[in-house]
This record gives sequence, C-alpha cells and structure tokens, in this order.
Amino acid sequence: MRAVALDYQHRSLDAIDIPEPEPATRGKVLIRVAAVGVCGTDRDLARFRYGYPPPGETRLVLGHEALGQVTSTGEWVVPMVRRPCTPPCASCAR
Repeated sequence: MRAVALDYQHRSLDAIDIPEPEPATRGKVLIRVAAVGVCGTDRDLARFRYGYPPPGETRLVLGHEALGQVTSTGEWVVPMVRRPCTPPCASCAR
C-alpha cells in the first residue's frame, strides 16, 4: 500500500510503501479508505513546525482526514484521529 509520509530523520516528504493492515480483531474494525484529505495541519507538519512520528518510528504518514467503509458491515465512516503533542503545542493545549 502506498502512503505519503514525512521522514523526520531526513526532513523530507516521500511516497512510501507501508504494510497492509492486520485483519480486524475484537474491539477493532478494518476500514477501506475511499478518500483522504490534506489540510492545514498536514501542511504545517510538512514544514516540520511541530509534530513527530510515533515512538520507535522515523516517519509520520499524512492524511488524517478520511472517508472509508467498514469492511465487515459496509457502513461509511469518517474516522477521527487525534494524537496530541507531548509537550503540547499551542493547538493541543487548547
């Protein structure tokens, strides 16, 4: 699967291959993404003004605004992804 990601080690924006998601397990669902948006947050992240990848990673995949279908039910969903900065930036602090 392809994704656009920020490489914090090299301060670059790259199209990368990422592994397919694991099958859904109890308490989780698998969503087939139909559309992804890029917003001001993504643009600011791409300028390396704030944000960071998950622990143990050097890359952060962009496109947190999405529309998709739950594979097991066919329901359309808009997932909410929020992972605050630590320490919090001005936006996360609000």
